Amino acid sequence: MDEIMIDRLVLAIPGLGPEDGAAVAQRVGQGLAAAKADGAAKPDATAAQKKSGNDWGDLTIELNDQAASHGWEQLADAIVQSVLEQVG
Repeated sequence: MDEIMIDRLVLAIPGLGPEDGAAVAQRVGQGLAAAKADGAAKPDATAAQKKSGNDWGDLTIELNDQAASHGWEQLADAIVQSVLEQVG
């Protein structure tokens, strides 16, 4: 993966407090950075994406209720996996 730049990360997770929200955001960032370092995601960009610098616009991730019930660490990991699947 060449580069992922996140301009804004919005989490709307009922029951997740500010401290846990910040921890989720940090873990998501670290997970995406680690995927880049490991070469985990190798996007095959379409011609339109190559022209626009691989700008995927807004990505939406919907996780079921069980994702949040397993703790914020697993929630963050599920978000990272979903992002990598969408861009890779």
